[in-house]
Amino acid sequence: MKRLILSFIIASTSMLSYAADGFSQARPSVAQAMKVHGASLLASLSPKQRATAQFTMNSKEMSEWRYFPSPRSYSGFVFPEHHGLSIAQLETVQKSRMEEMLNLSLSSAGLEAVNAALELEKNDTIKFRGLINWLLFKYSPENYFISFFGTPSDSVWAWRFEGHHISLTFTINSHTGQVTASPVFIGTTQAEVVVDSAEGKNKIRVLEPVVLSAKALAQSLDADQMKQAKQSISKVPKANLYAPGLTGGKLKLSQPLPAGLSITKMSEAQRDLVLKLITRYQEVLSPEIASTTLEQLANSNLNNIEFVWTGDTQMKNPFYFRVQGETFVLELTCSEGKADHYHSVWINL
Repeated sequence: MKRLILSFIIASTSMLSYAADGFSQARPSVAQAMKVHGASLLASLSPKQRATAQFTMNSKEMSEWRYFPSPRSYSGFVFPEHHGLSIAQLETVQKSRMEEMLNLSLSSAGLEAVNAALELEKNDTIKFRGLINWLLFKYSPENYFISFFGTPSDSVWAWRFEGHHISLTFTINSHTGQVTASPVFIGTTQAEVVVDSAEGKNKIRVLEPVVLSAKALAQSLDADQMKQAKQSISKVPKANLYAPGLTGGKLKLSQPLPAGLSITKMSEAQRDLVLKLITRYQEVLSPEIASTTLEQLANSNLNNIEFVWTGDTQMKNPFYFRVQGETFVLELTCSEGKADHYHSVWINL
């Protein structure tokens, strides 16, 4: 395990160095920049907009999040609305400031995942797994929401961007200068999405490095290891086990997590694949934010990390995996279609 610990430290240091290159002394840290841009966006809101967008840190809205599309008016009695102010309710300048917040928070891969989700909302063929879905839910690239919890002048505050297949919550500690991202939910109904850009057609392969890393790890397991990885799960779940269901609700991770294959039962090469899988998911975030999580992980008891798997290791049919440790849960389920309808989530414990 010493080699694994060293690998985590090296990875964290590398991420920090990369962050330092992008955020030199001439530029503010992500926490400082978020404070400036967040305050600017809040100040631009009308009283009515602000009442819709802003909550307290200890509010129920802070603990409730969801990734399903917005319900239509008559189905809203059953399925909860997203909290916050929708893109449709923002003026042009306000949209630009919201985009600045996302640019600060996400890497190019993360921004591509958000753009893919927005693009798919335009696609009439996606509306959405049949007539019932189309009748119940509103699909639109403007049905994504931004919320603030507290104010950027507070010692600790947060903001969230979410809609169909996206939920991103960032918590800023002004004292330490750290930004943490949790929950991070990224989903897609297509592994490859074509998005129009200034340069022409851009093919986005959503979460491809994550999926390929998980595939390599699953395929490396021998029969006994795979049996342990599958010991607590018999079939691919229809939805994430550690994210709110269709009717929403608070995040509940107080119960013990089901067991999987312990990292202590893996070879060094397999442990490196676990590290690679974890870092690939964190790479959807800006380097400075990702490095905070990786540092926390490096300082935890790495022997507690487990890998849970079920489904097709070729990933041509549905599959599910989870990596869980002392400080986090990372899971992805792919239960439909051509095994390219992903629901992924990272949660700090």
